Amino acid sequence: MKDYSGRQVPSFLCLMALAGGFGPPARSQTAAHIALDSVDELLDPGRFEGAPEFNAAAGRVLETSFELANSRLRETDDGSEQVSGATLTVVASDASSAFIGHVGNARAYLLTERGLRQLTSDHVEYLEAARTRLTRALGIDDEIETDILRVPLKAGEVLLLCSHGIYSALDEGEIVAVMGAPDTAAACRTLAETAAARGAGGDLTVAAWRVPGRSLDEGAVTPGGLGTKAQGKGKGHRRRWVVALLAVLIIAAGTVVGLGLGLNWFKPAAKKASSVHAPKARYVQGDVLKVDTSGGTAACYMTDYPGGPDQVRLYDGWKVRVLSTMYAGGKRWYRVEVTEGPSAGKEGYVKESFLAPSG
Repeated sequence: MKDYSGRQVPSFLCLMALAGGFGPPARSQTAAHIALDSVDELLDPGRFEGAPEFNAAAGRVLETSFELANSRLRETDDGSEQVSGATLTVVASDASSAFIGHVGNARAYLLTERGLRQLTSDHVEYLEAARTRLTRALGIDDEIETDILRVPLKAGEVLLLCSHGIYSALDEGEIVAVMGAPDTAAACRTLAETAAARGAGGDLTVAAWRVPGRSLDEGAVTPGGLGTKAQGKGKGHRRRWVVALLAVLIIAAGTVVGLGLGLNWFKPAAKKASSVHAPKARYVQGDVLKVDTSGGTAACYMTDYPGGPDQVRLYDGWKVRVLSTMYAGGKRWYRVEVTEGPSAGKEGYVKESFLAPSG
C-alpha cells in the first residue's frame, strides 16, 4: 500500500492492492505475498515522469504485474493435489483516472454524487444452494486473463476496494450510507466491524481513497451520493486528505493477509448475511437470455451501474449473456453482455424483469 502524493510530479497518487491466497494455510499466505510483491515491484512511481506517461503506461504495467505474479505462482506449484493460488485486485490512480487490474472476487467500487458504481465483475460461478466457486485466479494456469479498466475520476469521489466478506454482508445502500461520511478511515472500520458483527467470514478487508480537490458541485450532493462538503483550498486541505489516505492505507495493509484465509478455489463461498434479505437470483453467470418487455410498459435500457441513467436501449428478442448478478435498490440486476443485435459486445446492467430464458 503506497501513498505517492508527496512527489514533485504528482502523476501517481495512490496504489491500493488486495490479494487473497487460497489452498493450504502456509501456501495461501505465501501466494498472497507473491501477488502483492509483484505489483509493488513493477508499479514504481519512478516509471512515470508525469501525468501523460502515467496515463499512457499504467494499464500496460498493471497487466504485466499480473502476468508476473501468475508466472511466479506457477513456479511454486509442487504438483500436489492441493490447489493453491491467489486472487488480486489493484487500483492505481492519479487525480483524473483510476487504472484497475482484477482477477477474482474482490470488488472495486466508485462512490460518486449519483451513487455507488461497481467497477469490477466477480469471477465466480453460481451453484445450487447459494454456493459459488472461483472461475479465475492467479497460479492455476500458465496463461491468465486479467480485466484491465480505466475509470475517469472527479474531485471528491471515493474509490473503494473490498473483499467478499464486506459486500456479502452489506448491501449497496448500506455501503453508500457509511462511505458518505467525511472520515474515510473511520468509514472503512465501520464497514469491517458491521460485516464481522453479521457473521461474515474472515476476509474482511476494505480500503478507500477520496480523490483530492473540491467535492462535486462545491459540496452539493444528491440523496444517496457523496456525504461530504467541499474542503478549503491550500496546504491545510492537502494535509487533511493525505492524512486520511495514510490512515486508510495502514488499515488495508494490516488486514490484507487475512483475506487469504477466507477464499477457496472451487469451494463454497460464504452465504449472504441473514440480515440482508435479497431474493435468490433467477439466473446465473453464463446463462444466455433474451430481452422481453412484454411484462411491463417500460422500454429496456442497460445502465453503467444499477439504478443509473439509461444508456443503451435493448429490444425484444435480443440475446444477452449474464456476467454477474447484484441486488440493489430493492431490485435484482444482472451485468450482461449483448451477444446479438446492433449493440453486440456492449456490457451493462439490466433489471431482472426485462430478461427471460432464450429457449
